Amino acid sequence: MIIRNFHYVVDDKKKSRIGGGTHPFYEILCIASGEMTLEFMNESFRSGSRTLFLIPDNVPHQLFKHSASASFWYLELDKGTGPLPGAASFPSVGEAVVWNRLQCGDEALASGPSELAGLIAATADSIVATMQSDSLTRNGELRERIVLLDVSKLFLQITAALQQRRLLIAASPEPEDENPNKQIVQDLMQYMENAYLHEVKLQMLASRAHMASSYLIRLFKTHTGTTPYQYLQDLRMNAAKSYLTNTSMTVKDIAETNGFPSIHYFSRQFKQKYGMSPSQWRQAQGAEPADTESD
Repeated sequence: MIIRNFHYVVDDKKKSRIGGGTHPFYEILCIASGEMTLEFMNESFRSGSRTLFLIPDNVPHQLFKHSASASFWYLELDKGTGPLPGAASFPSVGEAVVWNRLQCGDEALASGPSELAGLIAATADSIVATMQSDSLTRNGELRERIVLLDVSKLFLQITAALQQRRLLIAASPEPEDENPNKQIVQDLMQYMENAYLHEVKLQMLASRAHMASSYLIRLFKTHTGTTPYQYLQDLRMNAAKSYLTNTSMTVKDIAETNGFPSIHYFSRQFKQKYGMSPSQWRQAQGAEPADTESD
């Protein structure tokens, strides 16, 4: 990875929306003070007093401020081979969603296993301190190497924290009436949250769950009230709505980006669900239309 940009922001303006959008690079966002909300993957994550969010590439998001003032920093990371080719990778979309959920509430960086939480907070502090260091300003290459080492360490620490959480959940005794198949359904939901941009077939899900497709559909609907296909479509539709609102991408590009086989299929499904075409929905939200809008 390569450092693209870093900013430390102190915001005391009255405007509640701070920023957001969709961009082709990764982002680490750390709320240092104040109350803010990150809207991401059709969920709202309310920050604590010290919160670290992960924003994968090409995922629509918005940031809002609730307090009179707030301070935060963000680090943007481009893909590609930087000075540390063996560095840890940015967590997956599904892992980012789980991590961001854990960040809601007070003192989020102090939640979870205390030792790991302390290490994660210290690594985040080290990143911002290095980026703001006057002594390293004239040696940008050295500073980038130091920060990328910390970024790699941060990703490994977050991965370890998520693994510990999974182990704790697995070790926790389930209530007597808890269906053991619930975890299978949750795992499939997380898989689709990661893979919805690509082709996902029912047989693929059935193979992952080691069960017949017909039984999987009944099991999934029992626990979620919807079928795997409907859940996947909702993920894609919610992402598409975010793109329509927050970007100037054409309807055709949005359909392709979010895993729909064609613009015609996307437009037909969208109108069936929301009662209007994607272009009409975009206009109803007051968003800017694309230069060559058609659906």
